[in-house]
Amino acid sequence: MTPPFRHLLVLAAMASASSYNAANAKKAKSDAPWNQWIEKDFPFFSATMDARTKASENNLTPRALVFPLGEDHFLAYDIDLLRVAVMWKAKGVPFTNASMSVNSYPYQLKKVGGGQGALPKPHGDVLFQNGIYPGVGIGLPEFKDPRPVPPTETEVGRGGIHPELARFRGINLQSEIEIEYEVETTKVSERFRLNKTGFTRKLQVDAHKKPLYLILATEDATGSKFTIRGKGSIENMKGHVVCRIPTSRKKEKISIVFPLDVNSQRLAQPTGKRWEKKVSLSLNEAKKNDALNFEPVPLPLANPYQRAVRAAGIDFFKDGRADYRVTR
Repeated sequence: MTPPFRHLLVLAAMASASSYNAANAKKAKSDAPWNQWIEKDFPFFSATMDARTKASENNLTPRALVFPLGEDHFLAYDIDLLRVAVMWKAKGVPFTNASMSVNSYPYQLKKVGGGQGALPKPHGDVLFQNGIYPGVGIGLPEFKDPRPVPPTETEVGRGGIHPELARFRGINLQSEIEIEYEVETTKVSERFRLNKTGFTRKLQVDAHKKPLYLILATEDATGSKFTIRGKGSIENMKGHVVCRIPTSRKKEKISIVFPLDVNSQRLAQPTGKRWEKKVSLSLNEAKKNDALNFEPVPLPLANPYQRAVRAAGIDFFKDGRADYRVTR
């Protein structure tokens, strides 16, 4: 299992946290050696996603996995509520607002504003979306948020739902990219694909003694387009499109299709490590006669992947080694 972020790993004999040189932050954009923040061949990235519209006034996802599906189509998956937050076809760039990570590429000390006014929004045509409620569950959906009420009405960052109801397990990178989660005790793996039939959610559901459901979208003019292959049915319930999966004594393979007119070819999704080359840096010897020993640790800014990175964490081991992690 791999958590929804990427990092380089640097081992050092002794290390302490350090930041990049402030002079580097003032370089002109044309001097920056970095690639675009969204890597073309990477199957997902994480971001906050603001898909609030008149039709769905509370569709804000603090922790989303965004999947570039091809043909300018993107899908944001909420790992707290286990729901497809929104799917859209982008017009040029995928967002109307860039996140802090995107705005920091290259280093120009450029940050987004505070609050919820400048969060990444889908740029293009929204195909379907969901509100703030669990996207999976047992029995019949209630279309309401089961988490404790937040201090303010506009705050939706309340973490995951109770793990006894459902929980996100991670992303499997060993085969084709798929997310894994549990609905009560039933394990589910799921892949998002765009192909000649349209957008497809491919599920493998373990044997289960209780009926399951997936909330696919809020019901609108396109809601009736969803179809299913495998054991299950598509129903309209209280203004939503829902997939219902009956009990089963064996593992079930189910495909839920939303038809689209695309010419998409299967995207190449390399398995295993994305960044295979190691980057090694040497440390300058620390001054040991001062009251405080200052030992700067350089960041691997010069790397074959043209990734700008920052310090993310450090662990010390008993044998004197240190695990120094950076993230982009």
